[in-house]
Amino acid sequence: MLSRTFALVLLAATVCALPAGSAAAGGIPHRARPVARHSIPRAKVPARAALRRSRGISGALDTPSDALVEIAGTTPSVGSDAPFTDTINWTKRVITVMGIGVSPDRGALLVRRKVAQAYAMDDAMRELSEIVDRIRVNGDATVDDLAVSDDNVRAAVNERIAQAQTTDTHVLPDGSVEVTLRMPLFGQDGLAGAVLHDEPSPIVFASDSSSSMPVGGSPYTGIILDARNTGAQPALAPSIRSIAGQGLASRPPVAYVHTMGGAVDIAGGHALRLMVERSAGSTHSDLLVSDAGLQELKQAWTKGGVSVVIIL
Repeated sequence: MLSRTFALVLLAATVCALPAGSAAAGGIPHRARPVARHSIPRAKVPARAALRRSRGISGALDTPSDALVEIAGTTPSVGSDAPFTDTINWTKRVITVMGIGVSPDRGALLVRRKVAQAYAMDDAMRELSEIVDRIRVNGDATVDDLAVSDDNVRAAVNERIAQAQTTDTHVLPDGSVEVTLRMPLFGQDGLAGAVLHDEPSPIVFASDSSSSMPVGGSPYTGIILDARNTGAQPALAPSIRSIAGQGLASRPPVAYVHTMGGAVDIAGGHALRLMVERSAGSTHSDLLVSDAGLQELKQAWTKGGVSVVIIL
């Protein structure tokens, strides 16, 4: 009896010592699963953890361009040493992100590429979703703030994200894949339509007009608000009002640029130019002008056909 008990104990100890995934131990064989961003080998993507810490909206990209481009994240590139910068281009009004999918170690190359492409698309969608949630809507709210309080907004935002366009697919020799997605901020399929009930009409660029002179009864081709040195941040629907709290009856279409030259290119050479006194709101996206400045802005806006260009 004692020998039988000893044999059972010895057998149990042997089974417990086997690897958890071993078939002899009754475990489930290992299968390829989506690779999380933080688990990609450092040999393929150096200093990945440090790059991920840099993600998050952190200000305007240092560029000589007239465009106002905001850094929304940094995605290490599998195919090169240079990381890819996820951006919100507030001048072209588009979000651009990249997702990466590392090829499984086993299987036919064609199958591994398809799996990696699916991983890359999932990664890009997840990155895009995180960036969209942090985008400022106005001086008091981000997209996530509105989506949390309204399930319809969340559903509409998710629908826009799902409709993002694939602009580039890069397949590497080892089967890994990089996918670049682009999502508009405005227009049909744009983010603004998911969070705003009164989305402004698309901006008509003065440079695209057949005439550089004002039309439609307005003495101006556009309105330029100079908000440099106010700490203002770009948003989908900033409130423009006076120091006393008065505002416009309707929301004008707005574009953001980085220089006066860029503003003139969009608003035209006969644009009303006003200084912004300060920014307002928890996101610093609302713009306050002088009382006299608001009256000038109202007169220019109510006569129609002009857009507002904001310099940050």
